[in-house]
Amino acid sequence: MKDHTAKFDDKTIFFDQSDKITETMLKEGLIYPQLLTEFQVDKFENEDSDRTQKRFAKLQKNWKDSFEVNNIKLSGGSELSFLSTDEKVKRFKVVCKDPKFPNLMIYYFELTDKNATKDTPIQDFIKNSKLTHIFQRTE
Repeated sequence: MKDHTAKFDDKTIFFDQSDKITETMLKEGLIYPQLLTEFQVDKFENEDSDRTQKRFAKLQKNWKDSFEVNNIKLSGGSELSFLSTDEKVKRFKVVCKDPKFPNLMIYYFELTDKNATKDTPIQDFIKNSKLTHIFQRTE
């Protein structure tokens, strides 16, 4: 972590330093480029989308490279408290701008902290949690 940049091996994620939620998730290693790449690949493989497109993609030598997450910018991390009915589970929304795509992507992360109470500060909750679910959509 340096300034507004998080490096994971040879991959980089940029973030807004005023966005403490996203910064803490990155610092704690809850989200990182390789995880998001695998999520994208799994989503593509498991979607009920165009089978012709899937066959064509898999004919390519390194078809997974098109899903490679690198040099993205994450911002606007916010807790979606209206979706959190259990004090041990919190859901967050993070906006993602990937230079490879024209549209913004929105990631929804569910974090679980088994020891959290209703008074646990958000930063402590994130530091002591595990990532339990990811959802992504395009805007």
